[in-house]
Order: sequence, then C-alpha cells, then structure tokens
Amino acid sequence: MSLPGIEIGDLNEPARILVDNAQSLNSSGASAPEVPNAGPSTIFVGEAIASLAQVMSELVNASSRAAHAVQTCDENYAAAEDANAAAVVDVGAPDGPR
Repeated sequence: MSLPGIEIGDLNEPARILVDNAQSLNSSGASAPEVPNAGPSTIFVGEAIASLAQVMSELVNASSRAAHAVQTCDENYAAAEDANAAAVVDVGAPDGPR
C-alpha cells in the first residue's frame, strides 16, 4: 500500500550519503594542521583550530545520528507497510473480520 512514487528503499540513498559524509569528515581529522607559529597570536590561532576540530567532530556525530534516524524511519516504514498489507489481506479473507 505504498503511496505512488514512494518505495520502502527510498531512504537508503540519503542514509548512505550521510554515512559517507560522516566517514569522510571523520577521516579528515587525521590530517588536521599543526598549530602554526604565529608569534603572539599563536594561542589564538591554536584555539581557532581546536574550535574548528570540535565543530567538525560535532558535525560527524550529527551526520551519523541523522543517518541512523533515516535508517530507523526506513525500518519503521517497512514494518508499517507490512502490517497494513497483512491487515488488508486479513480483512479480505472469507473468515476475516468485517
């Protein structure tokens, strides 16, 4: 009983994109630059780099959570679809509920 144009697997692609992006961002952390020698401003530059790294970490976590939510929605949609299909078959059975 899917709506026209909507398939159960339609959420797989957005979930895959979110997971791929999270993995790419996570792997980029290994190539983070070292704190440059910026003279008296070095501490500020270092703090800026640390802040950017923290934001990237939060972005990776948010992307992973979003991918998980999309996959959960996909599973819930499939379960509802199966339950609705079973209910329709049950209603149509000769000895089913009226």
